[in-house]
Amino acid sequence: MRPVIAVATQKGGVGKTTTTVNLAGALVNQYQLRVLVIDLDPQCDATALLLGHGATPDATVRDVLWVPRPAGDVMMRSPVHPDLYVVAGSSSLAGDEKHIDASTYDAILQDARQTLVGGVPDAVDLVLIDTPPSLGLWMQCGLAAADAYILMGEPGALGTRGMGQFLDTADHVRTEINPGLTRLGVVINNVRATSGDEAFINMLQGEFLNEVLSVVPQRGAVRDASAEGVPVEFFPGARPELRRCYRELGATVLRRLGLRPRPRTEPAGRGDRGGGGGVAPRRTGAGLVVPHNTPDPSSNVAESSRPVHSSSPHTSEGIHG
Repeated sequence: MRPVIAVATQKGGVGKTTTTVNLAGALVNQYQLRVLVIDLDPQCDATALLLGHGATPDATVRDVLWVPRPAGDVMMRSPVHPDLYVVAGSSSLAGDEKHIDASTYDAILQDARQTLVGGVPDAVDLVLIDTPPSLGLWMQCGLAAADAYILMGEPGALGTRGMGQFLDTADHVRTEINPGLTRLGVVINNVRATSGDEAFINMLQGEFLNEVLSVVPQRGAVRDASAEGVPVEFFPGARPELRRCYRELGATVLRRLGLRPRPRTEPAGRGDRGGGGGVAPRRTGAGLVVPHNTPDPSSNVAESSRPVHSSSPHTSEGIHG
């Protein structure tokens, strides 16, 4: 079963989407995985970064949640890399949440796993869910669908408070909805070379013991890559040490999942699969070697569009009613 990881925090502006996108870029390009990013954040920034700032998808995560349509029908290949896919976000989710009654709210959470990832094609190796910076329905929906979550934080009192509020909500989701949910670890973002930030890192490392996955420095190249609409992995202006930061995060995530990281051994450029003529072997996250002509997730959409939600309590009538 492919791992499903939610990237989450209660506070906006701490690099949640940036980390999701840059982790995905490192996993597809450096570790040769097929990765799907599901954009549950109504701000849709992950969609803009992976599909382009002017992208206008025909279908979005809202179709997956409300129709419901299998994610395999809705996901789109990113122009950034042929093994990177996106279920586009929808700004309408913010308004939807305000009009959902209590029984529908509970039903969405209980069925979140099947609804969001039940229709993901088997060829996808790993799913990342970009959740909203809130404690509301869609963030909880991401946690209810996930095997594990990465908690985002940044130096400062507000960042610490937001992390504490999030952890309370994650505990609630684990207790009431998803008992298998685990914390994969913590990523500390936007770190500057100051004594205050160093003290914050030491404090978090003491609080979370061995759970700090990565400490990401504050770099202008991260913002520049976002403005360009590409992950750092494919941004020419990024220094090697910044790419290395996200690659090491990817390796750590795979190890925490019990998978063996297998980095490519040859140089890879933007969109380069590191193969040769499209038939060289690629390694899945489980360590299996399969040829590059293994069925592509996007070409398998028709086979993946079976009614995977037939056992779900979320019929379209029930949701809208």
